[in-house]
Amino acid sequence: MCMNPKPRTGIADVRAHYDEMGGSSYDLRYSEEQESKYTLALDSVRIAEAELVLDLGCGTGLFMDRQVVRANSLVGLDVSAELLSTAKKRLGRRTNASLILSDAHHLPFRAAVFDKAFMFTIAQDSPQPVFLLSETIRVLKSSGGLIVSGLKKSFNPDSFQALLEKSSLSISRFTDENFYDYIAVCVARHPSA
Repeated sequence: MCMNPKPRTGIADVRAHYDEMGGSSYDLRYSEEQESKYTLALDSVRIAEAELVLDLGCGTGLFMDRQVVRANSLVGLDVSAELLSTAKKRLGRRTNASLILSDAHHLPFRAAVFDKAFMFTIAQDSPQPVFLLSETIRVLKSSGGLIVSGLKKSFNPDSFQALLEKSSLSISRFTDENFYDYIAVCVARHPSA
């Protein structure tokens, strides 16, 4: 693993970075911080058993492992085959969890299918963050909930909130305490609604 990685400027760079890092290194480096964000997210929204939930940038499946018992159906999507391989091992044979290798800018789902979506720490890696968020809103049901985070070293509070608002998201809760990320609990506003 490279100790001084080059800045990631596109999806291919992001994929290469996380594929090179691999699942066990990812978990060692990020699991504690991610777990804190997951706790805040799950304390902020209610997930009904019958809901369909999307985890964008699911990595090694840490959030899905926590969430899988609460939702009827959970879909994890990531650009890194290496991280998804670890997620597949972590989730085992659970029948309510699916993993998909894909770019979150081009989601392979029809419109308005998910009740909730979670996007932890991927907005700063996007070459088109407004498009990324718009694509996520496309697959959310009307008034669907989205928890999204963005690294503080990439955004300031105003720029992150402006990004969310430009993407047609209504922010119901915003926090930056004790995290490397800003975390927002949002509701999708569909253009036709």
